This record gives sequence, C-alpha cells and structure tokens, in this order.
Amino acid sequence: MRSMFGVVKSVFDRVSRGVRVVALGLAVLLAPAAAQAQTITGLSVTEGLSSASQTPADVTISGSDFSTSSNQVRFGGVPAAIISESATSITVTPPARGGGGLVDVAVTTTGNSTATLINAYRYLLPPVVTVTWSPDTIAGAQNTTFTLSVTNPNAVALNNVSVASNGANTPFTLTTFGGFCGSGNYNASSSFGLSGFNLAANATCTINPTQQASSAGAFQFVTNAPTSTGTATTAVTLTGLPATSNTITVYQTPFVSTASPSNGPLAGGTSITITGQNFFGATAVTIDGVAATNVTVVSNTSITATVPAGATSGAKTIAVTGPAGTGSRSNGFTYNAPPAAPVISAPAANASTPARPTFSGTVSTGGQTVTVYVDGASIGTVNSTGLNWSLQQPTNLAAGSHTVYVTATTTTGGTSANSATTNFTVDLTPPAQPTIVQPFPSEIKNRTPTLTGTAEAGGTVTVYANNNPIGTATSTAGAWSFTTATLVDGAYSFRVTVTDAAGNISPSSGIATLKIDNVAPTGATIATPIDGLVTNTNPTFSGTAEPGTVLTLRFNGSDYVGGIQVPVSGNWTYAFPSSSPIGDATYTVSVVVSDGAGNMGPETVGPTFTIDRYAPGAPDITSHEEGEFRATRDAFIVGTAEPNATITVTGDYPQVLTANANGEWSYLGTAVGADGPVSISVTATDVAGNVSPATTRSWTVDSSNPSVPVITTPSEGQVVNQRGLLVQG
Repeated sequence: MRSMFGVVKSVFDRVSRGVRVVALGLAVLLAPAAAQAQTITGLSVTEGLSSASQTPADVTISGSDFSTSSNQVRFGGVPAAIISESATSITVTPPARGGGGLVDVAVTTTGNSTATLINAYRYLLPPVVTVTWSPDTIAGAQNTTFTLSVTNPNAVALNNVSVASNGANTPFTLTTFGGFCGSGNYNASSSFGLSGFNLAANATCTINPTQQASSAGAFQFVTNAPTSTGTATTAVTLTGLPATSNTITVYQTPFVSTASPSNGPLAGGTSITITGQNFFGATAVTIDGVAATNVTVVSNTSITATVPAGATSGAKTIAVTGPAGTGSRSNGFTYNAPPAAPVISAPAANASTPARPTFSGTVSTGGQTVTVYVDGASIGTVNSTGLNWSLQQPTNLAAGSHTVYVTATTTTGGTSANSATTNFTVDLTPPAQPTIVQPFPSEIKNRTPTLTGTAEAGGTVTVYANNNPIGTATSTAGAWSFTTATLVDGAYSFRVTVTDAAGNISPSSGIATLKIDNVAPTGATIATPIDGLVTNTNPTFSGTAEPGTVLTLRFNGSDYVGGIQVPVSGNWTYAFPSSSPIGDATYTVSVVVSDGAGNMGPETVGPTFTIDRYAPGAPDITSHEEGEFRATRDAFIVGTAEPNATITVTGDYPQVLTANANGEWSYLGTAVGADGPVSISVTATDVAGNVSPATTRSWTVDSSNPSVPVITTPSEGQVVNQRGLLVQG
C-alpha cells in the first residue's frame, strides 16, 4: 500500500483583532481490488409487448457476480430501467421497442465487465388485420366478396387471437362462415366476430364470404383492434390497430314514402322534402312527369326538391330515379288552384291622398297574404285579418297621379290574378311652418305650463316635448293654445307641427326650452384651499356643485363674493384678483348655492385656513460641531427646527424629512467617497411653503486604522532567564 502524509502547517495572520488558521490534513490512496467476471443464468420472462410508446412487463435477470449497484442492462443495445439489483439478481423494465423479434440481453457491472445472453428476449408484435370489398360498386341484387385477413407477424405462435367489427358493417348482414382459422369461436349472422383461435408463427387466416347488400349507400367495414393473449409460454396482452376497408358503393331501387308539404300552388315553386329509402345516388325527381329543380340528396332516406309548375290542379305522381331504377308514389303531391283576385276599397278612384297613403280592401277567404303594387312596383305584403287587409305606403310618393293594384297569395294555392287598378293623386303641399311662443322664463316651478303660438287655421297642432308627442290642439283663426298635463321636474324642449285636412305635415316650429325645478340644489363642496397655512394672499377657491347654479362665497359667516356661476361640468372655481388681496388672518370658508328657479340649497362650511407669508427661523444642527473629526463615514445627524417643518438637507448627506411636533428631527446619513472633508446645508419649509435661511456644518472623516506596531525586544526565539520581561517596540 502506498501512502502520502501531508505536512501540517499553521499560518498566523494578524488581521484587525483576529487570527486565521489554515491546516492541511492526511491523504491516503488505496489501490482497487481486481474485478471478477459475472454470468447470466436466465430471465424470469423471455417475451414481452412490442410498442414504440409502451414498455413491456418487468423482467428479473438471474446470475452471479453482478455489482450490488450501478449495473447497466441493455436489451438489443438499448438501456433498460433498473428497478432493483443485487449480486445475483437484477429486476428491470425493458425499453419500449417498435419492432418485433429476438434481442440480446447484456449486463455491465461497475468494473466495466459485460455478460451477454444471445437472443434471450423476444418482442412480440400484435396481430395485423386487413379488410377489402370486391367489387366495390354494386347495384340492386348484385353480390360482392368480403375478404378479411388476420396475420401473425411473429416467429412464434399466438394464442387466443380475436378480432370483431365495431358495428359499422351496414348495409350488410354478413353470412355465417366456418372455422377458417382453426379452433375458436365465429359469429357473423348478427355481428362479426372471431375469437379464441391460435395463429401459427407467421401464419395468415383469411375469410372471404360472398355478400348481398340490403340497402343503398357508401360504406366501409371497420374492425376493432385485433388482440392476442400472447404465446404458449408468455401471457401478454397484444393489441393491434383497427382495420378499415375500401369504400363500397351500393345502389338500390328507390322507394318513395311521402312528400312534405304534400300540396302547393299550381304555379310550382314549392320546396318539398321527399322521404323513403334507397335514395343514395338518385339522379332525378319528377312530379306528374315534369322534372323538379334544385334536387338534393340529403341522405339515403331524404331528398329535397323544388316542385315544377303543374298543368292542372289535383293529385300527381312523384318519381325518384337512381342507378338501380325508378321508384314512385301515386297521389304523392297535390296542385292547388289559386285564390280569387282581391278588391281595393281605399283610396277611392281618383281620390287625393298624402305622400304616404294607406291602402286597404278585402280578400275572398281568410288567411291570405296581400301584395300591394304602386305604379307597377311592390311596396310590401300584409296578412289579411279575416277578410280585410291594410298597408301604408312605406316611402313618400311624388306629387301627382299614381296607380295601385294588389294580388292575394295562399300557402296552398299560390297567387291570384291582379285586382282592378285604382288611380289616385298625391297632394304634397304642406301647411306653413307654425310658431311657438315662450312667454315664461327658462326656469319655473309650475308643472302645468301653457304653450301658445300660431298655425294654419283649421290645422291640427301636435305638441312635442323632448321629441315625444304630448297632445294636440286645433288652430282657431290662426292661433293655438295648449296646457300640458302635470310634468315631472326636468329640462324640456318644446316644438309643434301642424297637419292639414289632406294629411300633409308642416315643417317643425322653432324650439322653446324650459326647465321645471321644484327641488333645492344639493350643497356644494369645497376642494381648495385646504385647512392650514398658505402664503398666497390671492388664493383660488374651487369645488363642485350642481351645474347651472350660482354660488355665494362667505368668510367667517359673512357674504364675501356672490354670483359665482357653476359650469356644465359641475366644477366651480374662483380666484381672488391681485387687486383685492386677502390680509393675513384666519378664515373659515363656506358657500351657499341657488338655482335659476329660485330654489336655495344648504350652506356648506369648508376649510379654515391662515394666510402666513413669513419664513421660519434657520434650523439648528446639534449632533456635529463645525470642523470636528469623525472616524466613520456614516453620520447620525440630529437637529431642531420649527415644529412639523419639512427639513431639506443637501451636500454629502442629502435627505428630506419632517420635524416632529416638538421640532426635533434626525436621520442616519451615508456618504459616498474617500475620507476627507464633508459638509451639509439644512433648510426648513413651513406648511405654508415659506423657506428658512440655511444652516451649514462641515467636519472631516478619517476612518484609517494606525500602523501595526513592531516588537523589537525580545527578539524572535530569544531565551530569557527571568520572569520579569521588558518588552520594547
């Protein structure tokens, strides 16, 4: 054995007031023992699932001379996850592997010794399924061959193989087939299923019964994932991928059940939905032998189409044609005769009307929809009420002669012939603009004011408040008068129009404004000035109040300034002019508010302030003497000033702070830089903003330690023979 002894050394380094000791210890090197080869005697499980994303079941490797920790295990060269390990046993989770087949198992110990068991572990692949139809297009009673193959991709036999349909094998009921794949269970009469059979190594089982379709459509056969419980030696669940066949297209002769709606007008145009069977692939629909339009196959049991015009009314045959033939339904759709032409009763022939007349009349039966045509163009439709109908012209017509006729439509019989045409004349000359007079102030307390004005004699005057009609009055000899109902407090804009006997409406009059107010305004607020001292003898007063009101400013309970207008924002302000300064004194501010209707609000008492234009005395610095020396850079600075003043320190220790109620102030200042002279300047600012003269202070900072002393007697290592010792240095 080799060994190396370090030298223990102590180093004393005098720094400030302490001693630092560094020690080197003893180091010993031992040569490693010789490694011993290991062996693998077997695996607890020799087969497992092959999957790129899922690991197989755990495997225990038996052997000898394994490392008790930190072994490395590889399956086919890929590291396995170690669960536990000892000198004779290692339990691992094999790595996931997408491919199948045999792989070597290797164990490498911490001494880099590797033992390999050749082809010791097999990755098992699940069964593979394929499905096809041939031919993939059939019509009517034509047959097709269904082929399904199950393959074992492994070099060992698989046990208990199963594969079943997921139910998507419509429209076929697969014929029963025998045990094509060896012993097992087979079912195809009600549902497809192969189960409980074994597949030899690399073997394929194929079934291909002939099938006949029962309904039309485009279909695919889809299986569930094929499975196996493993091999004769290993129980492991193997799950493959589902299989999807090619698409098989089946055509059958259509069968027509019903049409909805089952009737419509003789003119055609009805959108119908035909229900039945085997509509897949349908190419045409006819009604009474005439082709329908807009034919859409919605599903195997539903078609939509637009009915063509009929030759005669009555029940007709519906036919649907597809690749496998034509199916029909007699009396499937009925053409209805149109209704009789409607009648116009207003306006009368050659009558004068306003620009937007109301047309009205009758129909032959109830439940009809009337379309009105003015000057040959439709202006809209209206449903009849009983036998009566009415519709107003939606836009203004030009002055002069016009015509009107109507048609009637039922939901079953279509549209009637045109009614007789009526001629009428539009008179568009409106009355002259009326006037409205405002003989009252803009703000009042009366809630039933009387409005007056002028308008065309005999006209009907409509009064509007805030653009809402509130009543009418008749103009007598060119004058009108209207007393409102009781109004609520608020702002109002009044205007009027006049309508003549022909229904023409004049331009609107001018606007008369009015505010009805029976509520005293709320108290104002005072935002500035605030309580305390100020130096300005021309201060600005501000706050909030109800917009449009007037304020009176009071000092100490007496009116000082009146007539202060509150703007629409509600924020009022008043600044004393420089020609009228306020003298030094203490003032309590209040305001009184009133509105235009004469309502008085409460008095609001605001702040009390004192005008102070005199600066405080210079502050005192009590912690430091002028010119003194200090050993530290940091300085605790203490002083006095006017109580509650703001203390501003500049220089090497800048700071802003506030003196307490006794005028005392202090803070810990930190200066930046080397030793040497430092200084500060201190001012005090009172609450009114007056600034005192400055107080200054200077001192010197010396933070260096003295030099380390030297001992000259006794000398290093000197031997003395007496207890009393003279030490010099």
